[in-house]
Amino acid sequence: MARKFILILSSFAILTSAQAGVGIGSDVFSRGRFHTSVIGTLGSAFNHDYVVGGLGLGVMLFDGFELGLDGEAWFGAKPKIYKVSPGVRYVFPIAGPLKPYVGVFYKRTTFEGSIKDLDSVGGRAGVYSRVAEHAYAGIGVVHEEYKNCNESIYTHCSSTQPEFNISLWF
Repeated sequence: MARKFILILSSFAILTSAQAGVGIGSDVFSRGRFHTSVIGTLGSAFNHDYVVGGLGLGVMLFDGFELGLDGEAWFGAKPKIYKVSPGVRYVFPIAGPLKPYVGVFYKRTTFEGSIKDLDSVGGRAGVYSRVAEHAYAGIGVVHEEYKNCNESIYTHCSSTQPEFNISLWF
């Protein structure tokens, strides 16, 4: 998992260095702005490794305060896993190329086959870096605690994973 995180971190560094030539535009984290995001990370469940892909939609209710909805699909092993997650995120209004964020979420997980659905709550923290006028790359970490979890089925009732995303703001 450490090698995978280093690969993600290296990709982020390349994207961050590209932002040096990007002009300054309006603040995409201000009230009323919308965004779409592509989520990519790695995960593990049931002693298998997965590639996780997803999409997100969000709106800034207040400057820096986002209400969002994300969906994920876990592929590469069985059972396939699908997650839907409403959440909130706060992007700190600091000057400079990096914009730190923190957030909390609820997640509903469904599994292909006969495994019972699972609920979880969690938090995330990371930084965004501008890569184009209306595009930001984000890298961070997500921690998730599963509710009503049976460790004889799920092995672990919590997880901490790296997170990488690209967000387009309108």
